[in-house]
Amino acid sequence: SSGLLFTTDLKGQKDIHRIDATGENERPVANTPEDESGALPSPDGKLVAYHVGDGALAVSALDGSQRREIKGTFPDVTREFLPRFAWSADSRWLAYRQTSTQLLDTFWVAGAGGEAPRAVTRPFRSAGNPRWAAGTAMIYFTAKWLDDTGLYTVSLEAPNETEEEPATRNQGAVTQLSPRPPFQVDLPGALQRLCRVT
Repeated sequence: SSGLLFTTDLKGQKDIHRIDATGENERPVANTPEDESGALPSPDGKLVAYHVGDGALAVSALDGSQRREIKGTFPDVTREFLPRFAWSADSRWLAYRQTSTQLLDTFWVAGAGGEAPRAVTRPFRSAGNPRWAAGTAMIYFTAKWLDDTGLYTVSLEAPNETEEEPATRNQGAVTQLSPRPPFQVDLPGALQRLCRVT
């Protein structure tokens, strides 16, 4: 059902609550001694991810059940209220930005179903939050490596050497191929596919 996810501090710490679109039936999604913030529902509407303190992401069902944590380092994230992560379009993956004790930013990807986290970029001096290119396995973000800021992409999908062209020509007419199947993520090779665009 439709509803709104929001952060409340009525009990002295930040918790994630949900309320119906009618403004009724407020109930907790995450209610622990830690601060929770940055709640973001998955595109399919079945899950929600959010920050837990400065040291983890959590993924759960919308009612707070089936909760699991992804450990990470997110300094001061609960002061911002904004998530440092993004969902893939198929709701299977989370891309997120971690900041090390040396204040270097690195992008990681973890599976919403429990697949192990993996770094998919080198460290940057600073970086923005990740975004997914619509319907693809490509993440893009702004980052500073030395002195200038640029736009970067990293593809999480290994190139398919046998993949057909997007369209084939037959007697001057363009025939479209069938819709592209769901992408398969290849995290081990992602670092080699990191690319600066601008």
